[in-house]
Amino acid sequence: MVLSGEDETAEADTALEISDAYQRVDLFLARQTGFEEVLDSREEFEMKYRTKPRIKSVVKQIDLVEKKIEEVIAPRHRFQSLLESMYSGNKRIVFSEKEITIEVPDKAKIRLPALSSGEKQLFFISLEAIDSGNSSLIIDEPELSMHVDWQKKTSEFASCGKPSDAAHHGHPLARDHGGPWGRKNL
Repeated sequence: MVLSGEDETAEADTALEISDAYQRVDLFLARQTGFEEVLDSREEFEMKYRTKPRIKSVVKQIDLVEKKIEEVIAPRHRFQSLLESMYSGNKRIVFSEKEITIEVPDKAKIRLPALSSGEKQLFFISLEAIDSGNSSLIIDEPELSMHVDWQKKTSEFASCGKPSDAAHHGHPLARDHGGPWGRKNL
């Protein structure tokens, strides 16, 4: 291959479909400063992709990089979707290189310290739940700053199929998770 030094002819069997190849390269180049306008038209790209083994080899390497990027950022997407499903008012989580902000429908940005105490607690509990991987998760008194609906949703996503317990005083949460005292894997 062009980038790895492997044999280019071995790539023909694993080459991407033309439309997928073009999209992968377009996405990759869009993130590269100064390379936004490098990609040929779709038709020119397709012709070169069909006829030039080196192009297929480079595209295969780009595809491998893109797949690795998707794998690495998957927890971030999960974290983002969990919080966005619980925050009210159609708030969006926005990640930049330096910070995480919350965007509201009028495009105003809210920094994390300006969130309500319950929203902050949701933020940090969900971050810990994702960061814990397959380890057990113990949450102490999540109800102190949280609406009952948030407590229920928190127990749903915090467990993610792994052992988890929450020490709490919230009667509605206890009733929904294993009887009057709430002794059950959440």
